Amino acid sequence: LYSQLFMLLIVERFCNLKVSNIVKASMLLYVSVIMTLVLTTKYTGLYYKSVEIVKINGYTLLEKDYGPCHILNPLWNMIMSIFLIGILIYSYKNNELISYRMIKVSSIISLLPFLLYLIEKVVKPSISLVSAGYLVGIVAMSGIFERMNTYDIQTNIVNSIERLREYGYLIFDE
Repeated sequence: LYSQLFMLLIVERFCNLKVSNIVKASMLLYVSVIMTLVLTTKYTGLYYKSVEIVKINGYTLLEKDYGPCHILNPLWNMIMSIFLIGILIYSYKNNELISYRMIKVSSIISLLPFLLYLIEKVVKPSISLVSAGYLVGIVAMSGIFERMNTYDIQTNIVNSIERLREYGYLIFDE
């Protein structure tokens, strides 16, 4: 859940946009409410009615019975996917720094948790695909961000100057 907030911060940085702190705080509050519901399953039964550990073919799995508030998670995935794609499209239309290919790849990564949730509901696998989607999304977005920063010469020069400031430097002007 929190991983999509992390993805938002990465997208915000490589699109060079600023999302309002109020929006980010609201999102953090929403995710924290979901996590509180998950962590209080034993007492409330709002997110999961019951959770049991079962052994199937030698594998230990969780058997879950969803509660009425479980809809908050797919709603969160859908909202964040739309929000991230909206940021990417807005950035592409108003900024020459980000390519169409980067928008396409980032959009697919942003949609991954929601798409995996839908697949999970149809196929009903024994393992959670959404958790894997969160992990793949974070790793992929971090890789994209790192790769973009590698080729950003201006940022690298400024960082090098800041890092080497203790040695001093000379600037020659024509």
